[in-house]
Amino acid sequence: MGTRTETLAAYAKRWNINLEQIDTFQHFQNRLIRVLQTQRSLLHTFDSREFIEKFSFLAGIKPDVGSSHFMYDDLGLSGPGYVILTYVEDSKTARELGYLLQMIFKALEEIGKMDDAKKLSSAISQALDSSLHVPFEVINIGTSFSIYPPGARELDDALISEVASWLDEEPISKRHLVTALQMYWTHGGAKRREILDNLRMAVESLTRFVLGKANGSLENLKKDLLKWISVQGVQPQITNMYETLLSHFALYQNENVKHGDKSLPVEVEFILYLSGSFMRFLLQLRRASAAPSGVSKSPQAEGRKR
Repeated sequence: MGTRTETLAAYAKRWNINLEQIDTFQHFQNRLIRVLQTQRSLLHTFDSREFIEKFSFLAGIKPDVGSSHFMYDDLGLSGPGYVILTYVEDSKTARELGYLLQMIFKALEEIGKMDDAKKLSSAISQALDSSLHVPFEVINIGTSFSIYPPGARELDDALISEVASWLDEEPISKRHLVTALQMYWTHGGAKRREILDNLRMAVESLTRFVLGKANGSLENLKKDLLKWISVQGVQPQITNMYETLLSHFALYQNENVKHGDKSLPVEVEFILYLSGSFMRFLLQLRRASAAPSGVSKSPQAEGRKR
């Protein structure tokens, strides 16, 4: 028996129905509310004066403290967490709801409620897993949770979330990657040049870290990097492929960042995932090279445990 989403997808195919007609943003919204209603400790945190004041300030809304209990609306929302649940229900678009959830995560982080932030992330993931309409993704980067536009979830996990988590040991590269991701969500294609520049610096900083270099541009480091990759036992075809992609990556950056922005919005997503692939490969090789003989220390294996 398939999952709920597989069953709905098969039904839509049989009846030639657009998936968005049978599973909409509102359906996801309702699922999220229902899942949140089961998180009693999280809802009680939502009612605390500390959280309400922090959330209201971050979201730029008027505080509403102490008035959330025993109130009802047409969905039957009541009791703990009513104010926040109402904001979730009243969100009209995915971007509006995503912004709301981002402010909730930020408020929880700033008042030190990381366990509640994890519960919120789990609730959103549960609603997403049961939905055909995926309005956004939640990515855990270290101790922070961020909302991003929807993409291929497997790619987001492997090339974005996990890579950002593994970069804890190289904070400069991580800062540039996180900055690029935040700009991509907040501004989309409007700040392509800044996004691309931060992605380049993320790859460049990690390259210096892997090689133990204090400085050097990506172009100047390429020869040493390819030699290092080869020493790790990587097949020549993969090393050559990496060289080709990295060369074109650097050339693209020079022409569209340093010498004027000619890029298309769709190219930014491609460069985002390509940057993640560059960094994931280097991190995996570095961890494997540091492992004792016969012992794998692939960050992939460690990341899956988190």
